[in-house]
Amino acid sequence: MLMQCYSSILGSYRTVGAYVRPSRFVQSLLESRIFISLRWSSDVIVHQRRQLCIKNSDNESIIYRALDKQLAQRDGFEWYRFKVGSHNAIVQENVRLKFEDDVLGVLVLNTPSFFETTFKEWLRQHCNPGEGVDDVKTKVGPHPVETFFNWKFMQIEMHLSPIRVVSICDFEPVRHRLPAVSLPACGHVSGAAYFYHPNHPVTGEKIYPQGLSLHPKYGGYFAFRGVIIFPDVHLAATFKEPQPLKTLDTDAKVLEALELFNKHWMDNRYRDCGDPIEKIFFVQVGSYNAVVQKGVQLRFDDDVMAVVVLNTPSFFENTYKKWLQKQYKSGESMETFMKKIGSNPIRSFFLSRFAQIENRLLPIRAVSICDFEPLHDRLPLVSLPVCGHISGAAYFYRVKEATDPITGKKKLHMGLSLHPKYGGHFSFRGVIVFPDVRLPATYKEKLPLKTLDTEEKIDEALELFNEHYYDNRYRNCGNPVETYSELQLKYFSTPPEQRWPLIAHWFRS
Repeated sequence: MLMQCYSSILGSYRTVGAYVRPSRFVQSLLESRIFISLRWSSDVIVHQRRQLCIKNSDNESIIYRALDKQLAQRDGFEWYRFKVGSHNAIVQENVRLKFEDDVLGVLVLNTPSFFETTFKEWLRQHCNPGEGVDDVKTKVGPHPVETFFNWKFMQIEMHLSPIRVVSICDFEPVRHRLPAVSLPACGHVSGAAYFYHPNHPVTGEKIYPQGLSLHPKYGGYFAFRGVIIFPDVHLAATFKEPQPLKTLDTDAKVLEALELFNKHWMDNRYRDCGDPIEKIFFVQVGSYNAVVQKGVQLRFDDDVMAVVVLNTPSFFENTYKKWLQKQYKSGESMETFMKKIGSNPIRSFFLSRFAQIENRLLPIRAVSICDFEPLHDRLPLVSLPVCGHISGAAYFYRVKEATDPITGKKKLHMGLSLHPKYGGHFSFRGVIVFPDVRLPATYKEKLPLKTLDTEEKIDEALELFNEHYYDNRYRNCGNPVETYSELQLKYFSTPPEQRWPLIAHWFRS
């Protein structure tokens, strides 16, 4: 019943522009005894405490410590500082913040983990045994995310009292339908997310109604939720916000992202623009073990958490190439360099990366299992296609029995994984198991997207993969929207020991 309530409520939610915090919500909060006891102390006492805090030079550190606690990253939040004047300098007068230029502003956003780790738990607390969807709606209203962030911002204001705090949420409308603050502008000036204007990158002509913000880590998998202004806290003249990272490096990519956002918002493809790296595919060990043969089952408890790792097309030029070039010393001969890195540099890279992850996560235990670790009986340590399917990363089309038309003998065919965005232009690289991290019993992996919708298309893809692997045609099955470059295709179609000559030009001056 809880999950039914949860799904039904969430289905009606969609973030739209900027709205003013409704007075009805504040009124409902004021009915809480706890809220009254925390919020409405004596006016005289509050005034006295406020005067003391204004004189306190440590207000900034007090605020930052409080925000770290109230908006912890582990709970699915991030916050970024900016000067009010930085926002006001790039927006039209109607949406400028009515505070001094050097006043401290804080932008708040939610990350992908917020939905399952924080919002779900908050909703669960409002659902009592035996209650239905209508009961929960009566408590939290028709827009539960809006209700949550109203509550969260009020909580922050109370926690920081008597420091003056002004919260402006993204759903707060003002007259003439203009927002109370431009959150994309705040995101850009604070360094949180790069804002791509709805203008043509070459001509400057406005071509779409809305621009798009992309986070360097989450792509479009995040949402601005509001700003918090501290009118009595003035930032130093030397304070400078960091520059936002621009993840779309060509005009074509910018135009594609703007089109996807403005014309195809509901299919969510715009969220993948910029190749977000925070797209983690979780899987319960038990979900995987339940569908594979005993020889490749993972030797961990069923509720243990594991993460599937794959590389996308941009990995080759953006990460792999730079890593190799960093290992290369000027004047070093290719023969010496090849011996140092090994005959299979892809293997060397991922062994290095997985070891790095394990070290950085200490004292949390992490066990990495790569796809190139064979056992004596030639079975893999883990079936990555199955992990990919169970986690929702890529649909696995199972092998069908095939017979050689000439000899009549059965042929050993393999199944094929196709990614909803990359088709066959990706590769699984391993899994990371966290033996001491347990997923809740209610956790369910999302279903993978099936891009081949007929038996004929499936048969064709499996045949191309098994019979014509090296011509790479199977990779285009499912109509991928991003693909490997010609160099990548040639590189991955060449045996590992013969790949070095293909990338030798990367190391020439």
